[in-house]
Amino acid sequence: MSDNEHKQSLLPVWAQSALAAAFVSVLVGAWFADRIEKMVMGSMESRPPVVVVDVGALAAGEVRNGANSADELMKALDRTTMLIESFRDEGYVVLDSRYVLEAPKDIYLANIVKSMQKDEAKAKEVKESGSESE
Repeated sequence: MSDNEHKQSLLPVWAQSALAAAFVSVLVGAWFADRIEKMVMGSMESRPPVVVVDVGALAAGEVRNGANSADELMKALDRTTMLIESFRDEGYVVLDSRYVLEAPKDIYLANIVKSMQKDEAKAKEVKESGSESE
């Protein structure tokens, strides 16, 4: 390239080199980001689901629901144990809440039970309203 042609160039050579380097960096960065995302997502999919059990909260819920004798609380504890075992049998990792620093509220067993009870109550209402209309 002659001096005249070089002067007529829109960008100096150093700017063209910098743009080329930036473009290559963006492409390489996007490629690495895609690979890292696939690795993380693959790792997340291979992990078992988790449920956190707060036995104290479950016992307090039983007391609020009218369980006031030792026998009633023992039955509630037996139900909780059976529920924990059913989660384990379904492939869940069951953690004691005393050893969990932070976790989403929706993985706590007490909240799962509340959600199930609400769903059952709604299903019962729908069933009852359907049978009344017949």
